Amino acid sequence: RLVIGADGLTSMVRTKLYEWDVSAGNDGKSFQMNLIKSGSGGLKYKVLNFPPKIRLSSDPNDPTVLKPEVTYGIPSVGKGRKYLRLGILPSMESNPRRTALVVSKPDHEVWTKSSRSELVRYFEEQFPQIPVSEWISNEEADTFVEKKGGFF
Repeated sequence: RLVIGADGLTSMVRTKLYEWDVSAGNDGKSFQMNLIKSGSGGLKYKVLNFPPKIRLSSDPNDPTVLKPEVTYGIPSVGKGRKYLRLGILPSMESNPRRTALVVSKPDHEVWTKSSRSELVRYFEEQFPQIPVSEWISNEEADTFVEKKGGFF
């Protein structure tokens, strides 16, 4: 039988399996936590929500919109430590928004933006290929700079 316990760090499933294994005379090692180093460990992330049908290009003559079922990676023009990418997740067509992840090192410049205008100006500089003002609403920019974000 296969049991999948995706209930987090303090997994009740893993704890119970460990207890059963030990009570059966085994060492329980198969159910102990393992620390595995990851390249994404320690990275910071925040989420941006976009309207569902956003134009892909900042060219006003290009009507191409993002397809809801497609994942997109939008690279910034920044190089080296300034590089950033928007990871836009797919959504159901009826979903009223698109979600993008901003993921980078905790000391990246993007995390220093403390106002809506700073953030929008920064994204316009880093992503000149997209119509930033259509993608990021004032409310969303405010939320982004106010939230602390999470860590992997």
